[in-house]
Amino acid sequence: MSQFIEVPQTPYSPPTTFHPHPSVCFSTNGSWGVNLEDAYYGRLDHLDNRNEPHGIQSGMRIAFRIMWPGYDEWVARNLTVISMGQNSTVHTMHKLVNTLATKVHDFYTGMGSPGARPGNDPNWVLQRIDFKRLYITELRHVSQGCWQPVLYYRSD
Repeated sequence: MSQFIEVPQTPYSPPTTFHPHPSVCFSTNGSWGVNLEDAYYGRLDHLDNRNEPHGIQSGMRIAFRIMWPGYDEWVARNLTVISMGQNSTVHTMHKLVNTLATKVHDFYTGMGSPGARPGNDPNWVLQRIDFKRLYITELRHVSQGCWQPVLYYRSD
């Protein structure tokens, strides 16, 4: 039987106070979470609310922060969440999940590559964790313009 284990990221602590926006939650066919491999390859037909706006209200661009146990903090900056131009539109849940999956994949392949320094937490070394077993359930607003994913690992 599969078990889902939350990746125990250290919550980011902002240097100043701010007023957080509500989290953005992700689900597929009514069940929480979206498989990151499916999202990375755009296989999101079963994503709930896939064509709805995602609800991020913190500007056109955000930073995306991963604090994977045993690794240095990783930040992707300037992710576009609102299209620019004359007909500016908010991206949909589908676009947001695909973008986030791409950034998690960038982190995973960069930090988990054979030549990279392994993490110092033996339970969460990326080289031992299969990307296709990772899920995103939520995106939390952790500081002004910065969001952190809630990730899970499916063990079989």
